[in-house]
Amino acid sequence: MAYLASSASGEPAYGGVRYMSKLGPFECWAIFDGVQWNPAGQTRITKQDAASREACALLELVAH
Repeated sequence: MAYLASSASGEPAYGGVRYMSKLGPFECWAIFDGVQWNPAGQTRITKQDAASREACALLELVAH
């Protein structure tokens, strides 16, 4: 099981998975529980955000 794999020193070999979405040309990330990570930054996403609107339209969602 990849989730439980570890290095010779006992460190986890994987912190998550990266995959391409089947809904379009989108890269998705899943980070396993317990993994320490430091986000590069934070940005508020509004209903007026062009990328957000495009994603909602593609997935037939309505932002509230």
